[in-house]
Amino acid sequence: MKLKNKFLAFLFLVISIANYVFASENLEQSLQVDNDAKTEWITILVHGIISIKPHLNVSNVVKFVRDKIANTTYARSIEQTRRDPYFYQHHPMQDLGLHKIDLSKNEKGATASACAQLFEMINGHLKAPTKNSYYTFGWSGLLSPRMRYLEAKIFYDQILKELGSILLENKKIKLRIIGYSHGGNIALRLAEVYKREGYEKNKKIKIDEMILIGVPILPETDYLINSSIFKKVYHLYSYGDRVQRLDFFSLDRVFSNRKFHDRSNFAIPDKLVQINLKVKRAAISQKHHKKLEQSSIDALLHRRSNIRNADPGHTELWSFGWSPSSYRETFPFNPLPLVVFVPYIIEQIRNTMPEGKNLMVELHPHYEHMLLYNFEGKEERISPFLKKTELALLQNHAEKFRPDDYTTKKFDKKINKTIKIARKERLEEIKKQRSKNKMNTFNHQYAIYSTT
Repeated sequence: MKLKNKFLAFLFLVISIANYVFASENLEQSLQVDNDAKTEWITILVHGIISIKPHLNVSNVVKFVRDKIANTTYARSIEQTRRDPYFYQHHPMQDLGLHKIDLSKNEKGATASACAQLFEMINGHLKAPTKNSYYTFGWSGLLSPRMRYLEAKIFYDQILKELGSILLENKKIKLRIIGYSHGGNIALRLAEVYKREGYEKNKKIKIDEMILIGVPILPETDYLINSSIFKKVYHLYSYGDRVQRLDFFSLDRVFSNRKFHDRSNFAIPDKLVQINLKVKRAAISQKHHKKLEQSSIDALLHRRSNIRNADPGHTELWSFGWSPSSYRETFPFNPLPLVVFVPYIIEQIRNTMPEGKNLMVELHPHYEHMLLYNFEGKEERISPFLKKTELALLQNHAEKFRPDDYTTKKFDKKINKTIKIARKERLEEIKKQRSKNKMNTFNHQYAIYSTT
């Protein structure tokens, strides 16, 4: 009997290893470029603002509301932070401007490459895999509505310069922009650039798919989704995201919105799909898993006593698990940012609920399925999600990029250093200006004295 149990245990181990290796090979093969793919997607990732948390005081809040941040300590500090590659290591960010992501880069801290590789690995699960190339657009990261138009102008000009000829000559190549937080508002303001600069009349580049994730929806720019520059828009939001609604830096409103809403002078277009993104985790002990797994998936996903809420926060939507703040160790996808699953989720929506405009997508990684619900049609669908072994491989792959000694303490220390340097530079500039003003006053008084 003991021999039989040992044999069964050994057989189970062999099968588990075989499944893991098979899944690993499939995921790794998806990193290879599919040259026979009929469609090619160019995906551009646009990051959000650089955190204003260290800069929150009464003086700066007034400047944010008035949008008068030029030459401030805040602006100087953010400029230093934005140019330091140390701060690129927890989310998909590269240098300022439009830059292609190197898919072959495997260095620790190369999170833009990590993100692109994860996109490719997940893309291998789609029925119609595509050829992909990935870019980042880096902008100042300043909290300034006035700057967003200028950043959007630079963005569109660089798309025209770097990708214009490719996109205009080859209709099989599609353009996708994924904008996170206020990076999404930079992407939205491309519509303003498109109209103001005359590109609309010339029928220049359009965006086949714009994906907004965790974006504060502002009434001063939300109407821009109606622009013809955007062919399709997906807006993903989470009720676990406490940051999205905290943009109160305007004299015209109180807080930013979580969703797009109809107004008297603005109607939501049919091309917009809004997705409430939810994550659930198992709330049962390991010994009960085997018994529960004998139930149907439908029964499991609807047995709410067995699951707990784990909706993603603002950081978990975009950053990796070694982010210096607000990424939970208990998050079911740790250390992955949810953004890497977004194209996969959208593909599942296309296949199961193509007509849905107001949806909920509930991810159940433990049960390897996802629940889709259409709020308008009261329609529900269950779709397969990644297997646990496949998800584990993605998590392990991401861990290869975890930087050494990337701690909250060290991160905060470097932030405080940039603030001290910026403050010192600002004080020195003020002293020089005062000295110059005194000299001008003296020269003016001397000239008056000389003429009398």
